[in-house]
Amino acid sequence: MRAPANVVLREHGRGLQEQPQRADPAHVQAVHDVEYPRMGSQVVVQQVRSPEGEMEMVVATVPKAQVFSLKTELLSAGKSETLLAQGDQLDVRIKVYSEGGENVLHAHMDHAHAFVVLDGQATFHDRDGNATVLNKYEGILLPLGTQYRFENSGDTNLVLLRAGAGKNGAERTRAVGKVGPAAPQLTLDNNKRIGGIPIPGEFFGA
Repeated sequence: MRAPANVVLREHGRGLQEQPQRADPAHVQAVHDVEYPRMGSQVVVQQVRSPEGEMEMVVATVPKAQVFSLKTELLSAGKSETLLAQGDQLDVRIKVYSEGGENVLHAHMDHAHAFVVLDGQATFHDRDGNATVLNKYEGILLPLGTQYRFENSGDTNLVLLRAGAGKNGAERTRAVGKVGPAAPQLTLDNNKRIGGIPIPGEFFGA
């Protein structure tokens, strides 16, 4: 449901901020809940009475839990990425690579992130060429600004869980070192990027 016309919703970096708006009591409506899907929050619009006895509309965000599944298609070629959940400063994704990986050394300057191998094997390389092999249920934490690249070094699909903490959504900038056209940012409404060929009926987490 939309907020009343006299309520202004403004986005300030980390989400919607409280925006009290004076309202004519004749037009004050009951409490409204509206969704703000990119940040996974619920926007609550309430009528309140000021100390002066006037009616005001107050807008505030309420954190909203998000439930997600790790089920994802396996691939015969290429890669895929799915945004599973997103909050103000954290997002969770699942990524699948039938081969290859993120083959260019790069660094994210606005968020730290971690990878956990859910299936297969990954080899991560740092700026000095040191290799770290991760097998199933092993992970790696990459602090903000860490240069790295990785590839699928196993003989099956590589399935990775990725969690990023810091700037999020449209605030997130492109990684330093990446080349070529930038891919559009994923959102909860448009949460999947497929650059591969799914295997019919084959899933991780099924």
